[in-house]
Amino acid sequence: MKLHLNELRRTIGRTQDEIASSTGIHQSTISIIENGLSDPGISTIQKYLDSLGYKLQIIPKGIPSLLDASVEIKKALKEGKEDLALRLILQTNDELAESNLEHCLLAVANAPIKISNTKFEALFFGVVEYQLTKKSLPLPNWLLLKTEKLAKPWTVDPWANDQDELHLRTPYSLRKRNIYFAESELTSV
Repeated sequence: MKLHLNELRRTIGRTQDEIASSTGIHQSTISIIENGLSDPGISTIQKYLDSLGYKLQIIPKGIPSLLDASVEIKKALKEGKEDLALRLILQTNDELAESNLEHCLLAVANAPIKISNTKFEALFFGVVEYQLTKKSLPLPNWLLLKTEKLAKPWTVDPWANDQDELHLRTPYSLRKRNIYFAESELTSV
């Protein structure tokens, strides 16, 4: 079971020592848990999450996880695999499109980690907003805070010929972030 506790803690900006101080869990134990070298009990995980302002939830299998997706996208980008990162974002789009309303709400209940690439993070958030808006679902607070516009326009599809047509065919949730990607292309490749 991959917990992504290290990524979550770093995204929030807390150190292992701070978590140890607020939970009573030894820093060395936190390190062991974060590195997947231990199988902690539920009460230990809940203490850890409480200190970060999160809670443990049980959800059905098969629910898309934006946290897992963001971790995989960040990993792909760190390895220089931008094509894979794009495919993972499109896969997230597909999973949200195919999910029922309850599953979409569960998928977005917890904020994803910071992807550390402005363009791909904006695309990821734009795609999530696009799917939620299509389903007339409310946008979570973490997404409402992530509406930064890229300084330079990004045309995701390098083969798009007619820029004016592309701008018209790009969903608003992407256009407002200065990203141009035709709605018809928002499917996995």
